[in-house]
This record gives sequence, C-alpha cells and structure tokens, in this order.
Amino acid sequence: MVRKVKILRATTEKFSLANFRKHELLSGKIWAVRKFEIKSSLLCHYCSIKVSLRRGKTA
Repeated sequence: MVRKVKILRATTEKFSLANFRKHELLSGKIWAVRKFEIKSSLLCHYCSIKVSLRRGKTA
C-alpha cells in the first residue's frame, strides 16, 4: 500500500513538473512573439516619424 502511494505521488509530481515546463516554454514563446511585435510596432512608429520629418523638411 505504501509503495503504491509513493509510485502514485512520484508519477503525479512528474506530470505536474512536465506540465509546468510545457507551460513555461509556451509562455516564453508567447513573450518572444509579443516582444517582437512591440519592437516591430515601435520601429514602424519610428520610421513613420522619420518619414514625416523628412517630408516636412523637403516641402
């Protein structure tokens, strides 16, 4: 009985750790995508400001 409980506890811990790691990796990927989106949007904003300033100077 004690051995079955230990085995059950060990497998439960393994599964919970595996789920945690999977979630951690997924959240890392989501963060990387969001970070890229933020950089892209900032870059687009910076480029549009730069273009509008250039147009203002030449006009």
